Amino acid sequence: MSKSVKSSETACVFAEPNSNMEAKLLYGLIHGSIMFAKFPFTATEQDFHSFIISWVGLLAQRKYQEAYDSVLHHDYYEWTPELMESIINGYGSEYEEGETKYEVTLPDETTDEGDRFDVIWYEGEVVNFVEGRERLAELGYQLPLNNDWSDLTVTFDLVKCFDGLYLQLKEIHVF
Repeated sequence: MSKSVKSSETACVFAEPNSNMEAKLLYGLIHGSIMFAKFPFTATEQDFHSFIISWVGLLAQRKYQEAYDSVLHHDYYEWTPELMESIINGYGSEYEEGETKYEVTLPDETTDEGDRFDVIWYEGEVVNFVEGRERLAELGYQLPLNNDWSDLTVTFDLVKCFDGLYLQLKEIHVF
C-alpha cells in the first residue's frame, strides 16, 4: 500500500514508509530541522553531489537513522538504518564480530585525492520504477572508509514526482 506525504513543501508517493517517517518529514519541513533529498526540476548534478556529500557526512557521524530518513526507499531493497550500517561496516556484506570494521569518514579526511561521484542519465523512454516515480538517472558515490577511498559504492535513483526531483536509495555494494 502507498501513502502520500503532503505539505506546502513536498508531496510524493512513498511505498510503505517507515511508520515514524511521515511525522519526522512533516515536523522537519515545518521546523526546518531535517535534511531531505528534494530538488527543483532545475537542479544540477552539482546540487545532487552537494547533497550526497552532506549525506555521507551523516554516515560519518554514525547518524544512520537521519541518513535513512532523508531519502526515499523502495521496498525491494529492504533498507533499514541498521542494515545500512552493517553493510558499510562489513564492506558490502553484513558485518560479523571479529572482522575488520569499516566506517565512513569524511571525504576531506581521506589520504588520497579526488572524490568518486558519477551520474548515468537514462536515455530514451523513462523507466517507471514505482507508481508515481519516474527514474531519470542513477547517481553513484564511492564511500570513503577508514580514511581511504573505497570501491564500496552507494547508488541512488534520481526520481521525478509531480512536485520535484528526489533521491531514492538503491544499493550499497562493491562495484
